[in-house]
Amino acid sequence: MERVSDFYSFHRRSGNKFVLTSRVIGYREVRPTADGLNECTLVDFDDAEIAAFVERWMTALETQAQGDTRVAQKDAERERQELLDAIQHNPGVRRLACNPLLLTILALMKRQGVTLPERRVELYDQYVRTLLSTWNRARGLSGRAPVVIPTSSKPCAYWRPWPCGCTVSAGVGLVKREDLRRKLEELYRERGEQQPEAAARQFLEDVREHAALLLERGPGEYGFIHLTFEEYLAAVAIALGGQGDCRPIVAQIAPHVGEQPWREVALLTVSYLGIIQQLDSVAGEVAETLADEQPGEPGQAVVLAGEAVLDSWPGGVPPKSKTHLEQALLTTMQSPKPDPQLRRRAGCCWGVWAGCPMI
Repeated sequence: MERVSDFYSFHRRSGNKFVLTSRVIGYREVRPTADGLNECTLVDFDDAEIAAFVERWMTALETQAQGDTRVAQKDAERERQELLDAIQHNPGVRRLACNPLLLTILALMKRQGVTLPERRVELYDQYVRTLLSTWNRARGLSGRAPVVIPTSSKPCAYWRPWPCGCTVSAGVGLVKREDLRRKLEELYRERGEQQPEAAARQFLEDVREHAALLLERGPGEYGFIHLTFEEYLAAVAIALGGQGDCRPIVAQIAPHVGEQPWREVALLTVSYLGIIQQLDSVAGEVAETLADEQPGEPGQAVVLAGEAVLDSWPGGVPPKSKTHLEQALLTTMQSPKPDPQLRRRAGCCWGVWAGCPMI
């Protein structure tokens, strides 16, 4: 940073202009101090910027494929409208689209003929599968065997609450390289890998070069490309760990009821059980058990379970579970014990099912 600052200061005298860019991770420790520097932080895309990106992207692709023709313009407009419709009508897609890199991958998925699902959990599942299929194609071209993901990266995602005591940068979901390497070795050893150390090293190399899912976000620190995938893969690991039994799943979620970083994980766990694994009865049992046992502060578990059922409805849980949670939410709304904001959230959730969503 000192060399960059010196270079900037010297050549600025001749009227040269500079743009210095950096990842947020680690920047505050080495931020430059020099006359004339204005510091800015890039924010997520808003709706207008998403629309502009999609229009230019689709136009460029169709023009490259078909030339600057009327047919290319028509096809680009159709592709543009379909992707924007998916983004505007699906909160899960919208959450990804605000990130330029993830929007690029969404556009590529659309271009490859992948139908973007309306349910968040299906979208995330399709997204991860697309990234990993790209990874395995790259491995195939290099002559290496395909990667079997469920026993490696998904448990690493579940490791996100870091119960094992590894060193993590608070609030940004980063894990140090050596901690990650040791965890990978442990996972490979558990699955019977003959050379777990070599397998862990190869995994880290491949995930950086080909998968674009787990990235080296700072010097010696790894994190997922987007918090969405950390949450989704954590939910997958919890759901798979239950092996069709709701009790281990509830045991993992219950201690963290009321913790904001776990809310999305809990919602996606129920959705994954009911929609991807098609274990709707187990998904319903998880929600009902949380509502009945009520771990955490009064009302927290009921609201979490209600939001999880709402997120996976229809089809992700049995009708009886929906009825069970409707009554639990109504009781929470009318009880003086829960915090007023929790009672409000209970009312909003109940109101959606009653056909009169509250603001």
